[in-house]
Amino acid sequence: MNTWFIKHPRKLWTWKSPYGITRNQIDYIKVNRRYRNTVRDIRTHPEADCNSDHKMLVGNIKVKLQRLKQHKFTSPKLDLKSLEKGKEVNEKFYEEVE
Repeated sequence: MNTWFIKHPRKLWTWKSPYGITRNQIDYIKVNRRYRNTVRDIRTHPEADCNSDHKMLVGNIKVKLQRLKQHKFTSPKLDLKSLEKGKEVNEKFYEEVE
């Protein structure tokens, strides 16, 4: 996501070579496709003391959580009165059950 935002080149690099000559953007924040529009900004924090040659990335996101709609499970309705009508239906029912 940090490649989506236009920043000044000195604020893009996340890694510095041991002698400080080469600087590259090699650290990224990955976001699922569903939540891409929730990311507001991503920036580097060079002042964070993490004892590394990498700079820390910080992202701002805004998420609206909504309750998912639950679908009610409906089982097929059984016509039990048809079993009382005749022997043929009753025999077919017992054959299917067995």
